[in-house]
Amino acid sequence: MKAFLAAKLHRLRVTEANVDYAGSVTIDEEILNAAGIEPYERVQLNNFSNGRTWTTYVLPGPAGSRAFCLNGGAARFGVPGDIVVVLTYRFAEEYRPARVVVLDDENRIARVSVYGEGK
Repeated sequence: MKAFLAAKLHRLRVTEANVDYAGSVTIDEEILNAAGIEPYERVQLNNFSNGRTWTTYVLPGPAGSRAFCLNGGAARFGVPGDIVVVLTYRFAEEYRPARVVVLDDENRIARVSVYGEGK
């Protein structure tokens, strides 16, 4: 089995950093649904603004809120306004196309596409 990209949230903007929370990241439920990311799913985050990369799990935020909150220790990895990419992976024998959600500067869904449809 190999690990393949399953979903990507591209250019998600941090809206809050809450160090007093137990952990994880919170993302607007509509954004998660557009990418096919499940609550409590493992995610890798890459902060474009400071170069930090880390892994945690995701919690759903209120639908339509456009929220992206770094919680607990992750709150030390970014500040509101930072731009982050969120990735999930699947284990499989062969590649299946990945869903990609591109967000605008206010965390509105700008485009949903699929990587590797022709494979």
